Amino acid sequence: LSKESIELAINETQYVSPTNSKSESKSKYFEEDVNSPPECTITVLQREGAQRVISNFDEVMNTTKEIFSESKWNIRSVSFDGPSLKSQYLTVHSSMVLVSVSGTGSHMAMFLAEGGKSVEILYSNNVVAKNTFICNVSPYLDCLTVETTCRPNKNFFCKNSPTLGVNMKSYKETMEGIKGNIAEKCDIAIGSFLTEE
Repeated sequence: LSKESIELAINETQYVSPTNSKSESKSKYFEEDVNSPPECTITVLQREGAQRVISNFDEVMNTTKEIFSESKWNIRSVSFDGPSLKSQYLTVHSSMVLVSVSGTGSHMAMFLAEGGKSVEILYSNNVVAKNTFICNVSPYLDCLTVETTCRPNKNFFCKNSPTLGVNMKSYKETMEGIKGNIAEKCDIAIGSFLTEE
């Protein structure tokens, strides 16, 4: 993975909020450091084209930044609505954690760096996590799930809802656990990176 190819991929995939211009969105959600090793990178995927938009996206990003507050962490938000498959691959492969909603690109987790964590936000709490199947064929991955705030009833299925809210208690607990599991790996990667320079 060259720095240039990752930078091109990141620029193509960065998430632009419909209410912000690209530059405003970049400053709000996107603090990309292409020099940061994959072991220290958390990627949050937002897919408007897939009709499964995270309605409390700001809260998800702010919570992620609070948990991974030290400067060593690289947190980015991306969209796969339009970018090439190569850019999607490079974006995920240069990450240790991929946060995504079921059916919006969770399968791309198979390209995470070794020891990667796939966090799948279930669009309904009574569905089977899709990333479980990925972890069955990619044993070096950890697959975790986070509940949604959607509660289906007889007349409404969360699967058909264009937006969903992330259960923030579940999300926070999951992300805090992940940080505990990958912090040492990030420190080692930064040490190696500094030695190479």
